[in-house]
Amino acid sequence: MPGSSPEDFDRMPGSSPAEEPATAPVSGEGGNDAGSPTAAAEDGKSLLDVLEGVLGTGKSSTPEGGEGSEPEAEPAAEAKEGAQPSDDEDDGADLGPVTEEELAKYHSKTRRRIRGLVQNVEALGQEVETLKPHAEIGQKLSAYMETTGLDQNDVNLAMGIANLIRNDPEKALGALVPIVQHLQQNLGFVIPQDLQQQVQQGLLTEEHAAELARTRARERIATERAARSTEAVVRQNQAHQTERLTEAITGAAKAWEANWSKTDPDYGLKQGRVRELIELDLYRNGPPGSPQDAVSRLERVKKQVEEELKRFAPPRREIKHVTGQASSGAAPKPKSFEEAVDLVLGQGIG
Repeated sequence: MPGSSPEDFDRMPGSSPAEEPATAPVSGEGGNDAGSPTAAAEDGKSLLDVLEGVLGTGKSSTPEGGEGSEPEAEPAAEAKEGAQPSDDEDDGADLGPVTEEELAKYHSKTRRRIRGLVQNVEALGQEVETLKPHAEIGQKLSAYMETTGLDQNDVNLAMGIANLIRNDPEKALGALVPIVQHLQQNLGFVIPQDLQQQVQQGLLTEEHAAELARTRARERIATERAARSTEAVVRQNQAHQTERLTEAITGAAKAWEANWSKTDPDYGLKQGRVRELIELDLYRNGPPGSPQDAVSRLERVKKQVEEELKRFAPPRREIKHVTGQASSGAAPKPKSFEEAVDLVLGQGIG
């Protein structure tokens, strides 16, 4: 057509546009964009992630497709060249190393990525084999410390003494003498001052005083050992109680959010703001003390968000109900301008 541009042809009825407009994905029933408690936040965090982070059980992970991920290039070409999945891909059998025939079925960029991943895995495997002996030593030392009740200071002292014994025996003796003297006093091999006075006064014999000193030492050591054992049991029970409480709180929060996502069609609109406010609440007031406390605080924050949204909602138009008997036929056509004005005013249209 003379004077027409290619763009004009694209806009003609019946013609196919060069590019179809992107169609937004259709969500579940009711138009709920979230659909599940794990969706809706821009950074991928849910209310459960926030609570777990405050309670100390959060697991940091990078969301799929999040920051640091690289978009796959030319997915259409790779889909055409890629091999079709077989039924036995997940049978658990060892597939062996990647062959060149398998790589040839993929796009060139995908082949480079696969080769890079294979090299990284092989390098990590070698590093793991190198670090494995050191990790085993560390695990044995940690287990020994936990079994015997030793702390890091005890281990450092023992290793320092062992180093002196091997490399500088003279300094080792100087370091061991005060330790031996301290042990002799604690074990009752040295008679304490009060018993020495009774020996000097003739109230006790030297042998009797020495036996009393050793008896005192054994009783004191037994008492200290029982106290440490009791303390360890208390710490273990507290750790178990904290773990159970954390599981109960996160479980209650998860169930609350799951129910909210199913019953509220505006869940996707509110979830991000609720998460922000619950983070602020946890920062100010600390972690919840019970599942009921967690649910109560979540409900309070959700109500606050709903009040905020109401302020931005458009005002509702008042619907006027028509009273009287409705006319069965259409209004008569006005014959003049005055009749038209009267008709309009009579219908209540300003």
